[in-house]
Amino acid sequence: MTTEFNWKTLRNYGRKIRLNEYPGKEFISIRDNRIATLRMYLVKRRLYALFANSGNISHVTHFLDSFQPASLWQPFISKTGKFTVQLPMAPLVKSQSIQFQGKQLSWQKFEARNLYADPELYVVLYTDLSSEYVRQERETVLNALAKSILADLGVTKLPQNGKEISLNGDSGREYMGSTNDGTLIVLRFYLVGQRVYGVFARSKDLMNLNQFLSSFKAQ
Repeated sequence: MTTEFNWKTLRNYGRKIRLNEYPGKEFISIRDNRIATLRMYLVKRRLYALFANSGNISHVTHFLDSFQPASLWQPFISKTGKFTVQLPMAPLVKSQSIQFQGKQLSWQKFEARNLYADPELYVVLYTDLSSEYVRQERETVLNALAKSILADLGVTKLPQNGKEISLNGDSGREYMGSTNDGTLIVLRFYLVGQRVYGVFARSKDLMNLNQFLSSFKAQ
């Protein structure tokens, strides 16, 4: 590419361009009846560079104009967890135990972060309850689980009692709050048969928060 592009143009020329809401810059050089074009776009914290060199202008523009950055958010499917959700990156998966009513309760935890928007955190947890817990009052179980999960995540300032919600007819509970720096925190629980799902989000971006929470589906 060094022999195909007149790099002196970088010092003197170049025009500002945009790709949707993302800023960019374009540099064009013509040599030996060939047109070489360099486009650069800053998409959040990622820099993309596109280079085309051809004697046919339409070939150059067709290639450059075909570029579209992929959506940061992608669907994630857990066959064992029997759920789907939208995440900004592939989650880390691990098993953990949480103290619950004097006993250890084992959870599968799926944790994803947004590298372009700190301190965003998105978590899905699930566990299968024994009949001992299912026979208890639903509100008692969900509220107790919420306290255990929030303590494990280091969140202590959410309301003690959430509000009633549902997911395709399955009962649930939602807890919402915010921190002093404006970070929004939401924890939702759903009881699907004997399986409990915990869906936790922490973000300053309401759109990202809603995209994650509303995309969760239990199979």
